[in-house]
Amino acid sequence: WTPPASPKDSFGEASRPLRIGYISPDFFRHSVSYFILAALRHHDPRQFHITCYSDVGQPDDKTEYFKTLVPRWRSTFGKSHEEVAQQIYEDGIDILVELTGHTGNNRLQMLARKPAPVQITWIGYPHTTGMERVDYRISDVHADPPEKPGLTTEKLLYLPECFLCYTPPEVAPTINTRPVQESLGSITFGCFNNLAKISTTMIRVWSKLLKAVPESRLFLKSKALLCESVRHRFRRAFEEQGIDASRIDLTGWQPHTGRHLA
Repeated sequence: WTPPASPKDSFGEASRPLRIGYISPDFFRHSVSYFILAALRHHDPRQFHITCYSDVGQPDDKTEYFKTLVPRWRSTFGKSHEEVAQQIYEDGIDILVELTGHTGNNRLQMLARKPAPVQITWIGYPHTTGMERVDYRISDVHADPPEKPGLTTEKLLYLPECFLCYTPPEVAPTINTRPVQESLGSITFGCFNNLAKISTTMIRVWSKLLKAVPESRLFLKSKALLCESVRHRFRRAFEEQGIDASRIDLTGWQPHTGRHLA
């Protein structure tokens, strides 16, 4: 599929709401879902008509909730890039926002077909797509300091303060306002990222942080940490930096979100 020479209809006609499309494989209990939720909840229907293109392979209760927030929901899982591009064009989308970037199950090949007049990348991958057909990337002055522009093919759109807006899960515990040393006995730093993102340099930086804050701890959670040999390797990496293994808490995925928030 290749885009026609002109858009399906006039872009941003004053007589109708702007048509915004969001496409993602993460409209379920995935980390991205906690950052797109507020946007879907608070669009003004008088100004914007929202369509979600869902590439979710295994929908869950959060997928069903997302469906209630938007006037049009399309399941695109299993469809070809050509079919999805054609659908977006036929829907007359003015601005297409992709939420995946260079992470799993993305639709960047589909974006290369330019089915919408304006295409934006946001949330899932806070760096450039490297694609000329993606017009904008939503960021902030912390992630992309204007005085130190990095390599990016998109024009940056800066949101005030932070480019992300987090909505906590329903099972999140009440916020404790007492000093952390009083309630837990020590300050605990945490990282729940994929271990592939944790480099030797990162471990050295964390070790310096732990040395600078006496009795503090580090809590790491990742699927790979279900493996004993992986846990042993990480404890040894910190010990080589002078950090006792007893200060490092390692755990795999938890069956329920609330388990690691309590």
